[in-house]
Amino acid sequence: MRIFVAGATGFVGSRLVRRLVDADHDVVVLTRSAERARSRPWGDRVRIVQGEVTDSRVVTDAMFGTDVAVHLVHSMEEGIVDFATAERRAATTLAEAAALTGVDHIVYLGGLADDRDDLSPHLRSRIETGRILADSGPSVTELRASIVLGAGSASYELIRFASRTPVPLLVHPTWAIGRCQPIAITDLLDVLVDVVTHPSTARHRIIEVGGPETGAYHDLVDVMRDVRGLPPNVSGPVPAPPPVLTGTLVSQLTPFDPGTVGPLVASLAHDSLVSGRHDARVGTTGVAEAMRRSLAGDGEFAAMAGDPDWVGASLDIGLLVDVLQRLPRLPGRLVGHRLTPKGLLETAADVATAVRRP
Repeated sequence: MRIFVAGATGFVGSRLVRRLVDADHDVVVLTRSAERARSRPWGDRVRIVQGEVTDSRVVTDAMFGTDVAVHLVHSMEEGIVDFATAERRAATTLAEAAALTGVDHIVYLGGLADDRDDLSPHLRSRIETGRILADSGPSVTELRASIVLGAGSASYELIRFASRTPVPLLVHPTWAIGRCQPIAITDLLDVLVDVVTHPSTARHRIIEVGGPETGAYHDLVDVMRDVRGLPPNVSGPVPAPPPVLTGTLVSQLTPFDPGTVGPLVASLAHDSLVSGRHDARVGTTGVAEAMRRSLAGDGEFAAMAGDPDWVGASLDIGLLVDVLQRLPRLPGRLVGHRLTPKGLLETAADVATAVRRP
């Protein structure tokens, strides 16, 4: 099978491509950085096309002759001011290219959330992307996943980083009462490979995926500490700014990409659970086992060549210097965007979310 993958150099994409080429599939990857794609272990086993997922000519040329398209791109990166608009453009471009080239199945990995809720910008954009793909292109299989556990996953790396604080104290915003259903990277890849290689004819099939356990987000840090042989945190809720502002603040105090961390933190106010409203696939790997295997660098749970520099980062003097260098820019990040008309509307919604939470 000839498979087109957009977002192949990301955490899930890089692991999926490795599985696909190991199974002798012919893979075409679209990436903004051919150099980064070549740095992956599979870099010399795929066709690499460099370009933007919003460039219709590049996407269409790359997709010609493929049987299925996999959409793993998200636009939560530093430097992208409006990731929701960027994701809408990417979804529209990919769907139109699929229609032009005769690709009759798109597989999309989105976020696990109840689309009836008033969601964070990140989760709302993930849901909207699935709708755009289904409305504009061929048949779509949309996987909705919560936190993915494995070295290199932004959510996992945040949990690992938080578990290494020198003082066993963890506070969380009063509004951060959402529950999640983490899935191990190996279990997610099993589902992805299955739906990619067995195309669906349904116009828009939604599959919710998760692991066998659920819990509050801050509970995951205690699980990680237990796996590492550390005592549990003393934890509790504290008053904090509304979700998006808190996400912006946290993003400046950790080593991870601020464009990714901010939206993820803002999503802690919402449940991310398999609901039973759609098809579901529940993996068998528990949270503690996934964390243990990730820390041990076991198989697909391990970091991979070409992962970002922040994978495996810890609190050290280099990070402290980096944070100090960011601090002068912090007021502008917290206030600047909020003073635009769009920012003011987002702030109003943000405050409403925080007020509704006990």
